[in-house]
Amino acid sequence: MKKFIPVTLLAVLSGGCFSLKPARALNPSAFYNQTTSKDLQDLVLRLVNENGCTREAMGSTSEGSGGSTSEFHGSREVGQALRGSAESVGKLMRALKGELEKSARASGAIIGEEGSEGLGPGGQLARFEFGYTAGNAHGQVKAKLEGGDVNVKKGQEQNFKLDLQIQESVR
Repeated sequence: MKKFIPVTLLAVLSGGCFSLKPARALNPSAFYNQTTSKDLQDLVLRLVNENGCTREAMGSTSEGSGGSTSEFHGSREVGQALRGSAESVGKLMRALKGELEKSARASGAIIGEEGSEGLGPGGQLARFEFGYTAGNAHGQVKAKLEGGDVNVKKGQEQNFKLDLQIQESVR
């Protein structure tokens, strides 16, 4: 009868408090993995050049992540000082938003319908954000321009600072 006690104990544990189910993977989305701080900085610099702006100084990047066995949180950020007209930085912001949305969709993410935009000097796009979902990953993309003056002549160059951030959590 002593031989059945360990088997009975194992049966109780596996049926009650103990489970042998594999842990769910907490991997960031393909979009998040494709958009390292370096990749984001390269994208911003390409769009600065393509849209008639100039880079004023070296940009900054930061990256961080953390979590536990049940969740992951990651954040990537790029800051870039630039110079251009309100029109050229507005074109840059539209192009940046389009590129990021295209990349997210191409990686299988679903873009949320409740994004937002804000206008700045000259009525040009100065801020945008959108959310996305990819499996059990949920993220948010935010970009904003600071600087510029609403009272300058059309086409006059000004100094701006672009901040771009991607945050993602997986549960």
